[in-house]
Amino acid sequence: MGHKRKKEGSALTSFAELRADEIRLAASDARYRQRMLTVRLKSLNQCVSPRRSRSLYGGGSLEFKAEIAEQLLAEVALDLQGLLKSINAARVATKSFIAAVRADDRKVSNEG
Repeated sequence: MGHKRKKEGSALTSFAELRADEIRLAASDARYRQRMLTVRLKSLNQCVSPRRSRSLYGGGSLEFKAEIAEQLLAEVALDLQGLLKSINAARVATKSFIAAVRADDRKVSNEG
């Protein structure tokens, strides 16, 4: 569909291009998850900050604030797990990409 085949003798095969696409996708996902993690950590900081929590949470009880903090920490843990997954996916795709490029280089040098 939107993926064109490279001409014979081009630098990267479609396999290497797919690995590069996987790297870009994993990196984009990691950036998104990092932004979400930053937002949740800021919210957590505001929740436990005595001065800010009064205005944000209407001077709610400590128990109420603790419940919010607990929920935010659970979300932070999930964000961290997702971020680590994205980073690992990018790492695996990078190894595959490097192997594909090396294979292409060997093929080109054997043909030439």
